[in-house]
Amino acid sequence: MSIGRAYDDIAHTITNGDYHDPLYARKVLDGAKESRDVELMHINERIFVKLRDFFEDISQ
Repeated sequence: MSIGRAYDDIAHTITNGDYHDPLYARKVLDGAKESRDVELMHINERIFVKLRDFFEDISQ
């Protein structure tokens, strides 16, 4: 989960005050969070499809 890791790195940098422009950092963090959420939804969907296909094959 590369986006999740990037989000954590950005959040850590902002929390420590290492970022030179806090307002811009917050915008970047918000965008990274949205990307992370989309990636997680995509992963959950793929897992659901694989499980559904697996159980459909068993029931036939």
